[in-house]
Amino acid sequence: MSDVRFRTFAIANAIGGIIWVAVVSGLGFAAGTSYERIEKILGNTSWVITGVVVLAVALLVVQHRVRRRRAVDATGPSTERHEGDNAAEGTWSTASTSAADEPGRHEA
Repeated sequence: MSDVRFRTFAIANAIGGIIWVAVVSGLGFAAGTSYERIEKILGNTSWVITGVVVLAVALLVVQHRVRRRRAVDATGPSTERHEGDNAAEGTWSTASTSAADEPGRHEA
């Protein structure tokens, strides 16, 4: 914890909050009054920019998955446990369990 006294912190926090509200409100007011002008300038360009950004993100995701798959193929199968791998029960081994311990299997 910091050694700043609560009173000093509270005063600094209040001043920072007031400044933050003033700046964000001012920026919002300035952007709001020029919205129509910005909309005319950009027009359909904003849709093109959005499409390019979405396409770029999709390509990066695909590239990441391909690289990860190639890395796994090069090193062999992962030894990590994943959901559904009986991680809570551990791995089944015929040497350490009896037939009665395995689900769906009954002794004769």
